[in-house]
Amino acid sequence: MIFRKILYVLSLSVLMPFPGAPADEVPRVVASILPVHSLVSGVMRGVGNPSLIVRGYGSPHTYRMRPSDAVKLHDADLVFWIGDTLESFLRKPLSSLPKPVRAVSLMETDGLTLLKNREGGLWEHHHPALRTEPAPLPGTRHGNFVSPIQKHPEETEQHATLAATETHQHLGYNPHIWLDPKNAKQLVKTIAHHLSEVDPVHGTRYEINASDLLQRMEDLAERLRKQLSGLTSVPYLVFHDAYPYLETRYGLQAVGTVTATPDRMPSARRIAELRSAIERLNIRCIFREPQFDAKVIEAALDDANITRPVTIRVLDPLGVGITPGPDLWFHVMENHARVMADCLGPTARSLSDLGCSAAEKRISARISENFR
Repeated sequence: MIFRKILYVLSLSVLMPFPGAPADEVPRVVASILPVHSLVSGVMRGVGNPSLIVRGYGSPHTYRMRPSDAVKLHDADLVFWIGDTLESFLRKPLSSLPKPVRAVSLMETDGLTLLKNREGGLWEHHHPALRTEPAPLPGTRHGNFVSPIQKHPEETEQHATLAATETHQHLGYNPHIWLDPKNAKQLVKTIAHHLSEVDPVHGTRYEINASDLLQRMEDLAERLRKQLSGLTSVPYLVFHDAYPYLETRYGLQAVGTVTATPDRMPSARRIAELRSAIERLNIRCIFREPQFDAKVIEAALDDANITRPVTIRVLDPLGVGITPGPDLWFHVMENHARVMADCLGPTARSLSDLGCSAAEKRISARISENFR
């Protein structure tokens, strides 16, 4: 009888995992912003859920850390962020984390297409219809600008690809890297690699999830190409330079920004330049971000002598109005294409059909008053 009890206890000890065994552990992962959180969530699907720092309508350009954010970072096994060119508020907290915490700057991902920051204001000399000098080859650097891709993405590999090795190398580059599907695929591979190193027990699951994401991204990229293909010669303005990767991938033609940095109002000189450009270049769309008040654009265009209607639309590169999770990045990209096609396309719909806010309708009505 005693012998049987001993055998029973021994059998339980074999079947039950030891406390803290890797099979029972899920890595504690933190992502800085919604698009990064979405990609990490997709790779971790079925294993665990990453935490998110910048929530809701917060902007990484102006975000202030909360005590709860500091706790998340301190307790994490793995932190994914773009880099200090975007989430500058994370620079100091990440530098003081305990050594076991692995912080991954996604700007340092090998194989990314990185574009240099463009100066604030107008970029008329980049617009093909306005150039007075030979256009640079696709993907070659021209001052602080990388010329738009004019071919189908699969037909050329002449992008300015930078294999990043040190963070300081990226200070002059635009950080909105996730808005290029090809870049996003590289990010997924990097995320899966680091997760597998930190948590090899679930490595196979991460690889399978990453493979599924890559195929979805490939399919989406083709849909976006078809949807945006007819817009390559239509000029427009943006609130600030958040979309160069999308523009470059699909040959879109932004010709300037309302403001150089999101936290600064445009100067009187900038406002005068914008008013002139809208009339001269026949601009009919200005895209802003949901985190920033439309009053900035209203102030820039109020009482302007504009003889054609201009529509203000919202492009949301972070996905602040979308439920966080694995599908957020896909919705962000689809929404960008839909909004741009609706506003820039030859059959642009009415403001009500487009879902514009009351404030945006008032602005558009005021701007187009002379036109009517």
